[in-house]
Amino acid sequence: MQHAITAKGATNVLRNILKFEPKVSNSLTKTLLATSLRRDNSNTLVKTHVPVLRCHMSYTSLSHADFSELAPEYAPTKVINGRYVSNLLHTNDYFLIFKSIDELQQYFKYSQGTKINELDVRLKEINDFAHYMRFLYPNFMPDLDDLGDLLTIARRSAIIDNKVKAKDFRTSLRLLLEKRTEAYSRYDLSAATQLSEYSLLLSDFITKKYGSFTLRFPQISRSNCVVLHNFPARIRLEKLTEFLWDLNWYDKSTLRIRKIFVNRSTNLATLILCFNTSEDANHCVRRLHNQNLFYNKKLPVLSAEIL
Repeated sequence: MQHAITAKGATNVLRNILKFEPKVSNSLTKTLLATSLRRDNSNTLVKTHVPVLRCHMSYTSLSHADFSELAPEYAPTKVINGRYVSNLLHTNDYFLIFKSIDELQQYFKYSQGTKINELDVRLKEINDFAHYMRFLYPNFMPDLDDLGDLLTIARRSAIIDNKVKAKDFRTSLRLLLEKRTEAYSRYDLSAATQLSEYSLLLSDFITKKYGSFTLRFPQISRSNCVVLHNFPARIRLEKLTEFLWDLNWYDKSTLRIRKIFVNRSTNLATLILCFNTSEDANHCVRRLHNQNLFYNKKLPVLSAEIL
């Protein structure tokens, strides 16, 4: 069944999802407020009700392991690279996701005064988490396996303070999906089957379940995805899968390579390459990063990194 992608249709989907008034049990509210207001004698308290810290660094190739080493016992469960929506370039921000406010507080306490690659680590709280979602959710990636958790964090952060923030949260999510929909119309997708796949992902976006957001279609981990810059738009995408024939590509063939952006002045594209394992994604980075495409010196030098 074919689905047409339209901004109006996508907006209606999200309106139906977000038309409810956010509610959280009193026990959850009390727990979040209590942990956000808890003080200790070290004077290192982060006043937040969101289990996320932001770290701005000049390096753009840091990993979860780099941040975990600062306080291993309270390490974040996930570290996400901040990226600009339009071209997926790194914002130099890292978003550290924790299991709880308590673990965030302990991590913040024990990581004070530490360094990564001789640079000071400066951590900041994020109370307006929905505002930062646009840096965590790239175009054409509504199937990221952590998106449901991120939406849940944003929703809960919005309803702690007042209804105004809840309204801001719904507005932020509506704009988020509208911006993604605009991308579908801006960039040419050569294969009708590929367009259909993206449409299905969009129309089957998210559902509300037990106060959290869950995704209803197959999901993929960020660690299995590679951001590739400087790929000539004139070259067929199939050439890339043929070149990397020995890697374990994502099962769904029409979603293995996703064209995110084309620079019209250079005619170079930014792609997301999807694999079944993180090992294959890292192998892809080692083979492509800072190399001429197809090892042909007449073709551009590529930039490849894990999403």
